[in-house]
Amino acid sequence: MDKDGQPVTPAPQPRLSHESTVQLVGTNMQITKDEVLGSC
Repeated sequence: MDKDGQPVTPAPQPRLSHESTVQLVGTNMQITKDEVLGSC
């Protein structure tokens, strides 16, 4: 709470926009590329 007794909420975390490329290798899925496009 702040000095006036109001609850203080933390600032929201920025959301990251990203693109992932997943490749099936045998019976396992592996991420072959994970690129951050930006935050919003």
